[in-house]
Amino acid sequence: QAHKYLARLKSVKPNDRTVEKRIRDLGAKSTLQAGQWDKTETDFKDKLKDKKSSQRLEDQQRIIRTTEDVDNAIERLQADLESNPKDNRLLRELGDMYRRRRAFQKAFETYQRCLQNDANDFAAKARIGDMHIQQFDEKIEKLETRLKEGPEDAAGKAEMTELKKKRLAFSIQEYRRRAKDMPTDATLKFKLGKFLRQGGILDEAIANFQAAVSDSKLKTDAHIEMGLCFNKKEQSEMAERQFVLANNELQGMNRKKMDVMYELALVQKAAGKTEEARAALAEIYEVDINFKDVGELLQSLNEAKPPA
Repeated sequence: QAHKYLARLKSVKPNDRTVEKRIRDLGAKSTLQAGQWDKTETDFKDKLKDKKSSQRLEDQQRIIRTTEDVDNAIERLQADLESNPKDNRLLRELGDMYRRRRAFQKAFETYQRCLQNDANDFAAKARIGDMHIQQFDEKIEKLETRLKEGPEDAAGKAEMTELKKKRLAFSIQEYRRRAKDMPTDATLKFKLGKFLRQGGILDEAIANFQAAVSDSKLKTDAHIEMGLCFNKKEQSEMAERQFVLANNELQGMNRKKMDVMYELALVQKAAGKTEEARAALAEIYEVDINFKDVGELLQSLNEAKPPA
């Protein structure tokens, strides 16, 4: 009865570690009660093997925090792979641990083993791409520290510009590949769209956001991104419509809603819709007087307003 109850609870709360522990504890208790450890030597060895397997499972589920934890996980995964060299799940986990140890070459070689087993292993391909992006990010982070110490470093600034350009170009290429491999994945299309917008490839970006807007979790953000693209293309009416749609989706005057209303007001102001822009800015101003340059914009619109 307890097993059935915990199984149902596990289906409702799959990530609840307390439930997982209770299931393991109950399983261990049942094993001890039914085990009869004093029987034959064979029985003893079998039960000892089961106990070791249970311990390994518990080790796998333990949160990995320290370098020592990572090294122990690597050792465990290597041992498991000796008997299961074609297990791509184990290989991907091992590659992930190498990445955490910043052993990028070993991680790359491990992910390549996945692709040798299965050339269509999407997860392994994605991890290789993520690793390259991670390496770009680490170089950028180091360079940012260098530029903080020497803000007049012209060579450093040029290197930063080039690094960011290469990172963006790689990200666009990588996410185009992923979106092609997984054409129904709206999240991939949304991420690709963001990279494309950053790269100024606006029509392709809009097409990806239009595909992503069908996902309820991405709908609001996809409208915002399309609004930014249309605004960049100087198509103010279409930009305004996207910001209005996004604004209607957002409830409560939080930072995100204020950002959308601010962008909407800028588009309306540029299109000569001063009353609409003034209304949006005033709504923000009533909630946060220090939000961006809302106070200055509102004042300029009020000063430009003809006397009644």
